Amino acid sequence: MLNTKLDVTIKSFDDAKAAGAEALFGEKYGDEVRVVRVGDYSLELCGGTHVKQTGDIGSFKITEEASLASGVRRIVAITGQKAVEEMQSNATVLSTLQQLLNTPPSGMAERISILLQEKKDLGKKLKQKKIQSSSEIDLLSDS
Repeated sequence: MLNTKLDVTIKSFDDAKAAGAEALFGEKYGDEVRVVRVGDYSLELCGGTHVKQTGDIGSFKITEEASLASGVRRIVAITGQKAVEEMQSNATVLSTLQQLLNTPPSGMAERISILLQEKKDLGKKLKQKKIQSSSEIDLLSDS
């Protein structure tokens, strides 16, 4: 985990955009903006609260991702202890599924797909048997 110090400056909106700062889609900015630089890989206009350095964030887990516009994505994430708790909870669920399906995590999607197909096939067979049974009952009652 990097522990990069953030560089936060105040600039005019035009100067920040000219320097290459990315604006958040749909956000409204005033004449002066906070500009946050993280190392040499991120330069953005401030969209909220910031830590002093990236290591303060701790664990980071993306919980949602969506398209806002062509070429623009938004992520929602949790950090710190909440992220750790979420990952531990997911690991518990994964372990339970692994035991129930008797399959390693890498084979779970295929195993579930097979089980769903088997369920569908059994449902069709049951429906056919019910129709057949109903026909046989009708024949017996006609006799």
